[in-house]
Amino acid sequence: MGIFRRRTDRSEHGHSWFGLHRPFDPGYRLVTSGLISPFALFLIRLLLAVWSVAASLAHIIYSQSVVKEYPFKQYFVYFTRLTYIGLTAYFCAAAFHSGFFVLSLRQLKKHEVSRAPWFPLQKWGKFLQFLHLTLFSSIITYPFIVTIVYWAFLADSETWSTPFKSWSNISFHALNSVLVLVELIFGR
Repeated sequence: MGIFRRRTDRSEHGHSWFGLHRPFDPGYRLVTSGLISPFALFLIRLLLAVWSVAASLAHIIYSQSVVKEYPFKQYFVYFTRLTYIGLTAYFCAAAFHSGFFVLSLRQLKKHEVSRAPWFPLQKWGKFLQFLHLTLFSSIITYPFIVTIVYWAFLADSETWSTPFKSWSNISFHALNSVLVLVELIFGR
Protein backbone atom coordinates (compact mmCIF):
# COMPACT_ATOMS: atom_id res chain seq x y z
CA MET A 1 0.00 0.00 0.00
CA GLY A 2 2.92 2.35 0.57
CA ILE A 3 3.73 2.66 -3.16
CA PHE A 4 0.33 4.24 -3.91
CA ARG A 5 0.71 6.91 -1.27
CA ARG A 6 1.02 10.41 -2.68
CA ARG A 7 4.42 11.93 -2.05
CA THR A 8 4.29 15.57 -1.10
CA ASP A 9 7.99 16.14 -0.49
CA ARG A 10 9.06 16.51 -4.13
CA SER A 11 8.06 20.08 -4.88
CA GLU A 12 8.43 21.25 -1.29
CA HIS A 13 12.17 20.55 -1.38
CA GLY A 14 12.78 22.28 -4.70
CA HIS A 15 12.76 19.32 -7.04
CA SER A 16 10.07 17.43 -8.88
CA TRP A 17 9.46 15.28 -11.90
CA PHE A 18 9.79 16.83 -15.35
CA GLY A 19 11.20 20.10 -13.98
CA LEU A 20 7.84 21.31 -12.69
CA HIS A 21 8.90 23.16 -9.58
CA ARG A 22 6.74 25.21 -7.29
CA PRO A 23 6.84 28.07 -8.01
CA PHE A 24 7.11 27.39 -11.72
CA ASP A 25 10.01 29.17 -13.44
CA PRO A 26 10.90 31.59 -10.65
CA GLY A 27 13.90 32.87 -12.65
CA TYR A 28 11.71 33.72 -15.69
CA ARG A 29 13.87 31.57 -17.98
CA LEU A 30 10.99 30.92 -20.38
CA VAL A 31 10.30 34.61 -21.03
CA THR A 32 13.72 36.27 -20.76
CA SER A 33 16.99 36.15 -22.64
CA GLY A 34 20.60 36.42 -21.68
CA LEU A 35 21.29 38.52 -24.79
CA ILE A 36 18.33 40.83 -25.37
CA SER A 37 15.58 42.54 -23.40
CA PRO A 38 12.27 40.77 -22.67
CA PHE A 39 10.53 43.17 -25.06
CA ALA A 40 12.93 42.32 -27.90
CA LEU A 41 12.46 38.61 -27.19
CA PHE A 42 8.70 39.11 -27.32
CA LEU A 43 8.98 40.89 -30.69
CA ILE A 44 11.18 38.14 -32.12
CA ARG A 45 8.79 35.43 -30.94
CA LEU A 46 5.80 37.37 -32.25
CA LEU A 47 7.48 37.77 -35.64
CA LEU A 48 8.31 34.05 -35.78
CA ALA A 49 4.75 33.16 -34.76
CA VAL A 50 3.27 35.41 -37.46
CA TRP A 51 5.68 34.02 -40.06
CA SER A 52 4.94 30.38 -39.21
CA VAL A 53 1.15 30.93 -39.20
CA ALA A 54 1.32 32.87 -42.48
CA ALA A 55 3.56 30.26 -44.13
CA SER A 56 1.26 27.43 -43.04
CA LEU A 57 -1.88 29.21 -44.22
CA ALA A 58 -0.28 30.27 -47.51
CA HIS A 59 0.84 26.70 -48.14
CA ILE A 60 -2.56 25.23 -47.32
CA ILE A 61 -4.52 27.78 -49.37
CA TYR A 62 -2.22 27.70 -52.39
CA SER A 63 -1.82 23.93 -52.45
CA GLN A 64 -5.58 23.40 -52.15
CA SER A 65 -6.86 26.12 -54.49
CA VAL A 66 -4.21 26.54 -57.17
CA VAL A 67 -1.98 23.48 -57.33
CA LYS A 68 -4.48 20.93 -55.95
CA GLU A 69 -1.47 18.88 -54.92
CA TYR A 70 -3.28 16.49 -52.59
CA PRO A 71 -6.51 16.30 -50.60
CA PHE A 72 -6.48 18.40 -47.43
CA LYS A 73 -6.97 15.31 -45.25
CA GLN A 74 -3.46 14.23 -46.30
CA TYR A 75 -1.93 17.45 -44.94
CA PHE A 76 -1.50 15.91 -41.49
CA VAL A 77 0.08 12.70 -42.80
CA TYR A 78 3.55 14.15 -43.20
CA PHE A 79 5.94 14.43 -40.26
CA THR A 80 7.15 17.73 -41.72
CA ARG A 81 3.68 19.26 -41.37
CA LEU A 82 3.20 17.94 -37.84
CA THR A 83 6.60 19.33 -36.85
CA TYR A 84 5.76 22.72 -38.33
CA ILE A 85 2.39 22.75 -36.56
CA GLY A 86 4.25 22.12 -33.28
CA LEU A 87 6.72 24.88 -34.12
CA THR A 88 3.87 27.27 -34.88
CA ALA A 89 2.07 26.35 -31.66
CA TYR A 90 5.23 26.89 -29.63
CA PHE A 91 5.96 30.32 -31.10
CA CYS A 92 2.35 31.43 -30.61
CA ALA A 93 2.40 30.24 -26.98
CA ALA A 94 5.86 31.69 -26.31
CA ALA A 95 4.87 35.07 -27.79
CA PHE A 96 1.69 35.04 -25.69
CA HIS A 97 3.56 34.40 -22.45
CA SER A 98 6.40 36.77 -23.32
CA GLY A 99 3.85 39.48 -24.09
CA PHE A 100 2.17 39.05 -20.72
CA PHE A 101 5.55 39.17 -19.00
CA VAL A 102 6.49 42.40 -20.77
CA LEU A 103 3.13 43.93 -19.79
CA SER A 104 3.64 42.93 -16.16
CA LEU A 105 7.13 44.49 -16.23
CA ARG A 106 5.69 47.73 -17.60
CA GLN A 107 2.99 47.80 -14.91
CA LEU A 108 5.66 47.27 -12.28
CA LYS A 109 7.80 50.10 -13.66
CA LYS A 110 4.79 52.44 -13.66
CA HIS A 111 4.05 51.42 -10.06
CA GLU A 112 0.58 50.24 -11.09
CA VAL A 113 1.08 46.92 -9.28
CA SER A 114 3.20 45.85 -6.36
CA ARG A 115 3.56 42.14 -7.16
CA ALA A 116 6.47 40.53 -8.95
CA PRO A 117 6.37 40.24 -12.73
CA TRP A 118 4.56 37.13 -13.96
CA PHE A 119 3.31 35.32 -17.02
CA PRO A 120 0.21 33.09 -17.32
CA LEU A 121 2.03 29.76 -17.48
CA GLN A 122 3.28 30.31 -13.93
CA LYS A 123 -0.31 30.29 -12.67
CA TRP A 124 -1.67 27.54 -14.90
CA GLY A 125 -1.87 23.91 -13.83
CA LYS A 126 1.01 21.46 -13.77
CA PHE A 127 -0.36 19.59 -16.77
CA LEU A 128 -0.25 22.68 -19.00
CA GLN A 129 3.22 23.52 -17.71
CA PHE A 130 4.31 19.99 -18.55
CA LEU A 131 2.78 20.27 -22.03
CA HIS A 132 4.64 23.54 -22.67
CA LEU A 133 7.97 22.02 -21.65
CA THR A 134 7.24 18.94 -23.77
CA LEU A 135 6.37 21.13 -26.74
CA PHE A 136 9.64 23.02 -26.29
CA SER A 137 11.66 19.80 -26.15
CA SER A 138 9.99 18.57 -29.35
CA ILE A 139 10.55 21.80 -31.30
CA ILE A 140 14.25 21.87 -30.48
CA THR A 141 14.63 18.32 -31.81
CA TYR A 142 12.20 17.52 -34.63
CA PRO A 143 12.93 20.40 -37.03
CA PHE A 144 16.59 19.38 -37.23
CA ILE A 145 15.57 15.79 -37.95
CA VAL A 146 13.17 16.98 -40.67
CA THR A 147 15.85 19.15 -42.26
CA ILE A 148 18.53 16.46 -42.23
CA VAL A 149 16.28 13.66 -43.51
CA TYR A 150 14.69 15.78 -46.23
CA TRP A 151 17.86 17.28 -47.69
CA ALA A 152 19.96 14.12 -47.28
CA PHE A 153 17.46 11.49 -48.48
CA LEU A 154 14.26 12.92 -49.97
CA ALA A 155 15.23 15.99 -51.99
CA ASP A 156 15.54 15.49 -55.74
CA SER A 157 15.17 17.50 -58.96
CA GLU A 158 11.43 17.83 -58.26
CA THR A 159 12.31 19.91 -55.17
CA TRP A 160 12.99 22.97 -57.35
CA SER A 161 10.53 22.26 -60.21
CA THR A 162 8.21 25.22 -59.52
CA PRO A 163 8.53 28.45 -57.55
CA PHE A 164 5.86 27.20 -55.13
CA LYS A 165 7.69 23.94 -54.47
CA SER A 166 10.97 25.81 -54.02
CA TRP A 167 9.40 28.22 -51.50
CA SER A 168 7.58 25.40 -49.75
CA ASN A 169 10.66 23.21 -49.42
CA ILE A 170 12.83 26.05 -48.20
CA SER A 171 10.19 27.23 -45.72
CA PHE A 172 9.30 23.85 -44.26
CA HIS A 173 12.57 21.93 -44.67
CA ALA A 174 15.24 24.58 -44.05
CA LEU A 175 13.77 27.65 -42.39
CA ASN A 176 12.19 25.46 -39.72
CA SER A 177 15.67 24.80 -38.34
CA VAL A 178 16.60 28.48 -38.67
CA LEU A 179 13.53 29.44 -36.61
CA VAL A 180 14.58 27.00 -33.89
CA LEU A 181 18.16 28.30 -33.94
CA VAL A 182 16.85 31.83 -33.40
CA GLU A 183 14.88 30.59 -30.38
CA LEU A 184 17.89 28.70 -29.01
CA ILE A 185 20.20 31.68 -29.45
CA PHE A 186 17.92 34.30 -27.94
CA GLY A 187 15.94 32.21 -25.43
CA ARG A 188 17.40 30.80 -22.24
